[in-house]
Amino acid sequence: MNTKLIPLLVALAAVFFERIPAPAQGVEQTLRPGDSIAVKLSGVPSEEIAVVNNTYDISDGGTINLPYIGKVRAGGLRPSQLQENIESAYKTAEIFTHPTIQVTTNKADGGGTQVLYVSGEVKIPGRVLLSPGMTVHQAMTSAGGPTDFAKLKAAKFTRGGVTRILDLKKADGTDAAIQVRPGDQIHIPQ
Repeated sequence: MNTKLIPLLVALAAVFFERIPAPAQGVEQTLRPGDSIAVKLSGVPSEEIAVVNNTYDISDGGTINLPYIGKVRAGGLRPSQLQENIESAYKTAEIFTHPTIQVTTNKADGGGTQVLYVSGEVKIPGRVLLSPGMTVHQAMTSAGGPTDFAKLKAAKFTRGGVTRILDLKKADGTDAAIQVRPGDQIHIPQ
């Protein structure tokens, strides 16, 4: 081979390969209701970091509830978009001047964390990790059980935006035996 052609071939190869787009790596998945995300804050005093850094579950309505700023839309966004929105919300509300937010998804199985929400008069309100075949009664028990002030005959059960009243007074009753799904919400009133 002619040694004068080698530099020309190398230059042509460089131009050719420069025009081929690199394969997409780390393509961000769109966040959905029921997904669990980790929010990490930096660029602010350490005591504030501890307040905001947490795992948040995206509600059926597609929002997360953050300290100081309240509800922020998360459903339908990519994590990088949500990061920008949270940073902007903290700046606009004049809570933090230069916050840096990092949002990561907690998707070990690719389908999002399987959780439901139990609120109101239970001993440990919040998210409950779903287990196969879990019932409304078992979900309430996983939330520490009802408090002494719980009105079990008027529990609110919300699935897909539709709320109905359940009677959970009997642990083996029909309402208590309803199987729960990811994103369901159970509210025990006082």
